[in-house]
Amino acid sequence: MGAKCIYYLIDLEKRTAVLKLPSKNLKTVAIDNHVSLGLVCRTHLKYYPNTKAGFYVKHGLKPTVRGVAKNPVDHPHGGRTKSIKNPLTP
Repeated sequence: MGAKCIYYLIDLEKRTAVLKLPSKNLKTVAIDNHVSLGLVCRTHLKYYPNTKAGFYVKHGLKPTVRGVAKNPVDHPHGGRTKSIKNPLTP
């Protein structure tokens, strides 16, 4: 999903094609493969419950860390405790 390639060589006798990937690698695939053009959305994920840690990692989504939870060296909002009522952007 989201990849693009260029036809490098087509062999009609063997029904194969050599594709050049964005990483400059060459990959041999069958010509009879089907592809879909356009946007591929993952709307079906809203029907599955999040039941364990790492559920979204399996689907390609990474966890995000809040800036307040980081150290002051790593983030401008970091190092604060919950005693500060109104956090201000420096």
